[in-house]
Amino acid sequence: MQYIMSQEEMDAVERDRKTLRRLPSTDDLQKFCTMVADTTPVQDGSAKGRVWGCILTVKREHYCDACPAEKVCPYHDKHWSR
Repeated sequence: MQYIMSQEEMDAVERDRKTLRRLPSTDDLQKFCTMVADTTPVQDGSAKGRVWGCILTVKREHYCDACPAEKVCPYHDKHWSR
């Protein structure tokens, strides 16, 4: 199958291709999210001032509820409080 595209459509495809090349891999994104969780201090509550800690590196009961990387973290087995 062949497609006929305008120059504007072809330019948009090229921009999208360049953007996709700049996106991090899942492994790189996980390393970054883990680093953020392991270095960002808790902002409120009884743990204020302590480092949050990622469930992948901290060996204690822990949840992802208020993790600073929660929305972009690619880890599939997140622990949520009930």
